[in-house]
Amino acid sequence: MIEILLRLEGAAIFLLSLWFYQKTGGTWLQFGMLLLLPDIAIVAYKWGNKSGAIIYNLVHTYSLTLMMMIWGWFLQDKFVMSLGIAFTAHIAIDRFLGFGLKHFTGFKDTHLGKIGN
Repeated sequence: MIEILLRLEGAAIFLLSLWFYQKTGGTWLQFGMLLLLPDIAIVAYKWGNKSGAIIYNLVHTYSLTLMMMIWGWFLQDKFVMSLGIAFTAHIAIDRFLGFGLKHFTGFKDTHLGKIGN
């Protein structure tokens, strides 16, 4: 039941992200490119599971994206706001698909369960 709620939450946040992004006036091509950007954090796993998990989790938390959106709003910087919104959408899709924050034991061990089961 909890996993279903977290997945539905991810879907709702993704849809809200699309709505907010549309309000920024950014292009959808830019959105698509920014949407994939957080997964570059996977590269950190080359330094081991612990380093990889720490960096991946920092990039995949809503608190970071919220700070980006607030910063962009205060600075009236549409790109920074777009970046925060696209990162939020990325995290939401991950949660909807069952990909969560990583444990130190390995990339496939997440707070939503093991990936691939």
